[in-house]
Amino acid sequence: MPPPTSDDIVGLDMMVRGQVIVPGSILYEAEAKKQHNAMYHSNKPAFYVHCKDAADIQETLKFVTKHSMELSIRSGGHSICGSSIRNGSVVVDVGRICHVDYDESTESVTMGPGATLSDVNVHLLRRGRMTPVGVIPATGCGGLITQGGVGWLLHRYGTSVDNVIAMTIVLADGTLKELDHSSTGDDRELFFAARGAAGVLGIVTSITMRTYPMENVTGGLWAMLDDEKYSNTRKYAKLARDLIVEQEKKGSRKLFGGVYMANLPPEESIPEEMHGHPCTIVAMACWGTDEEAKDMVNKFADRDIVFGKPPGPMPFNVFNQIEGGIFLKWPAFAIYWKTPMTNKLLDKDIDSYCDKYAHHEPWLNGGFGGFEFQGGKQGSQHGSKLNKDNDHCVPSLREYMFVIPTYLYFPPSEENFHKAKKLAHDMASVFEEHRVTSYSNFLIDIESKAEKMRETDLCFSGPDRMFKAKKQVDPDNLFTRSVISVSQTDDVVPQ
Repeated sequence: MPPPTSDDIVGLDMMVRGQVIVPGSILYEAEAKKQHNAMYHSNKPAFYVHCKDAADIQETLKFVTKHSMELSIRSGGHSICGSSIRNGSVVVDVGRICHVDYDESTESVTMGPGATLSDVNVHLLRRGRMTPVGVIPATGCGGLITQGGVGWLLHRYGTSVDNVIAMTIVLADGTLKELDHSSTGDDRELFFAARGAAGVLGIVTSITMRTYPMENVTGGLWAMLDDEKYSNTRKYAKLARDLIVEQEKKGSRKLFGGVYMANLPPEESIPEEMHGHPCTIVAMACWGTDEEAKDMVNKFADRDIVFGKPPGPMPFNVFNQIEGGIFLKWPAFAIYWKTPMTNKLLDKDIDSYCDKYAHHEPWLNGGFGGFEFQGGKQGSQHGSKLNKDNDHCVPSLREYMFVIPTYLYFPPSEENFHKAKKLAHDMASVFEEHRVTSYSNFLIDIESKAEKMRETDLCFSGPDRMFKAKKQVDPDNLFTRSVISVSQTDDVVPQ
């Protein structure tokens, strides 16, 4: 089938309730700027379709299949690898399917894929409820939750997909499937695979999750000056680890959050002469608002705070909004991301990781290297119990305790991209021996077949079962790189 003509595209625009945005339109150039990662602000998709409902998605998939075009799917625009805005592809933007509805009778929340984590946090805050979602509020639910979804509630309630009750998904042939724990036969297998790998199966149109009673925490986000070796980052990371390991042993986990090494952003509240100065950023919280909670969190705020506010009492959902604000303080840069997940955090590894970041080259505009304390035994057991009758395909995500996120910012260019990639992989290699799981984004730029198979096995439970479901619902591999990079399933499934 030849490429679509302008008349064909106009016909699609007339068929959908949403909006088709084509090159030459005043809106077209602005669309790429919606991507969180500036590395992809110059990408040129064939056109965008802003879908308002499942019917719009079905019409768009019919069009893409008819004209043999490539497909990208975008919810919040936070795809770190740019897979939601590929050159020459049709971008199915589900950002307008952004409803959030709480059902008091079932204590569940249903959201569209275009709803942000912030939308969910705020909606549930007003109802005195909370649910496990990620830590960056601007992230779209469609991408994060269907890949697994990890965040500050991991140590209590497991991953996002642990708490998914139901979802609806449009398949490659246009079929709209409603899936839940009561699904049987092929739909049961599809529900297994969609919770963790929905992006290679279809386009999710709604997600329903469990919620839990809101609780208060003592916490916040603040920055303190550090030296060029990031001595304070090392100290606080080791302190947090020791406190949390001890709490886990006693079965009384209270502390969670992150400690990051960075450079002060060009924030107007910070004196200009301090811009770029090494700093430690702490986003830490403790369950409760009693004196014990205050004393515990204040251990991480024992120096002059130059940015942010001292820890204080707040509902959990407010704390869950805080970390996203720090990303708004830097100009838009390209980003490379690498995040090992482990159950061991040794002193020597903390020091080696910090050394590699401290000695980075001047081309790097900054970013973060840090240590997050997310997982725990209670959350792992809770997630397993919820899904004992039909688990999802990424159960290993509930098994780690420590995550070491590396977000490197740099001026967009291919040369800088490869430098950032090299540095991020070098930093992540410190924890390679003790990694217990992987996130599906890591499959994006793997070149070696053996490495891809290893990463896939770390990420997915029984990848052959997941890919069997994919081959059944997407035999022509329409959804090649919408969320995870699996262009040919035979490459990663042992024969």
